Amino acid sequence: MFKPQRRCGIYVLRFSNGEFYAGQAVDVTRRYVQHRKTHGDIEEIAFKPLPRGRLSEEERALIERLEQEGWQLRNIALASIPKGESDFDLVMPPEEQERWLNALNYVDGEGERLVDTDLRRKYRGRFQRFVEMPYAKEALDILRTYARVAVPAIRRGEVSFWSCSCLPTADVYSRVNINWQEVFTVSTGFYGLWFSFYLARSPLQQAFGNSLAPLTHTHLPIG
Repeated sequence: MFKPQRRCGIYVLRFSNGEFYAGQAVDVTRRYVQHRKTHGDIEEIAFKPLPRGRLSEEERALIERLEQEGWQLRNIALASIPKGESDFDLVMPPEEQERWLNALNYVDGEGERLVDTDLRRKYRGRFQRFVEMPYAKEALDILRTYARVAVPAIRRGEVSFWSCSCLPTADVYSRVNINWQEVFTVSTGFYGLWFSFYLARSPLQQAFGNSLAPLTHTHLPIG
């Protein structure tokens, strides 16, 4: 019913027991398939197409309105009283998340990778330019390593929860984003490749104490 360029927006699921689930999705068709794997009692879906920049605001307002009207919500992370799973729990169960967090050698490669033929068509030319650039092979090797070590649900969560760009600007080879947060950047400079890691302060303070020196934007060059 919705063409690929019209699948970004907010949605509401109605279950057979009268509960509802509200959420956002860049691709509502793929997200619906994920929900069906976890919940076999979906009876209806309502969907409103929206641009990416309005998703979080509209989702939050929708959840607040449904709560105020007294509807019983299921699996809503933004609800005032959480009643169950977060949206990511539908892709990677909480017990697997705990394993991924605590076992440094655990790589989550389960599930099928989304192959978006239209997306690949649009970026085929840009990728061909990338592979012909200096240090492209080394950049790909580092990106693969980063994904294995630092990204949960690598296959299942791609596009919906994380993405990897190709030549977003002239001097940036790639950026890795989890949701809207940029977490890793591969760029090129006079001395070769540069890697930028974006880290939360609180886990570092928990591990090393409050005496942790102020963090700065640090680049690691490889030439």
